[in-house]
Amino acid sequence: MSHNALAGVNANAFTKVRSEDRMLPWQEGMHVNVVGLACSDAAVRSPLGDSRDANSRTPFWLDSNMTPRLGIPTRLTDMRQAVGDFCATLLQEGRVIPKPGGVRHPRTALGSDETGRFLFLAVFDGRRAGYSDGLSMYEL
Repeated sequence: MSHNALAGVNANAFTKVRSEDRMLPWQEGMHVNVVGLACSDAAVRSPLGDSRDANSRTPFWLDSNMTPRLGIPTRLTDMRQAVGDFCATLLQEGRVIPKPGGVRHPRTALGSDETGRFLFLAVFDGRRAGYSDGLSMYEL
């Protein structure tokens, strides 16, 4: 069974390329480098392995069978699609990893069931005081 679904999320961080842009807010057309793992249609757009990836411990990727995977692939050629994480692992073997408390921000999270058959995606708004304050990593 195939469900050609497509979901887009704000998954990878980026850095500005030109020194004159460093203090400007992002705008369409601005030159940026993707931080962390990024792969589209089996073409690696941003590899792991440089100092900017220090926080990228749990990238999400789809293998050649379109099975969802979490973690660093053993070979980049195994990936069909991939995004690097911007933060951290939330659950590991049923245990909550983040500590209680922390700063609230808009958040996006994803995961799969034990079989890899089901993909779960959650998006939470934030930065709208009194209406939508976001979540801490622990709350997520």
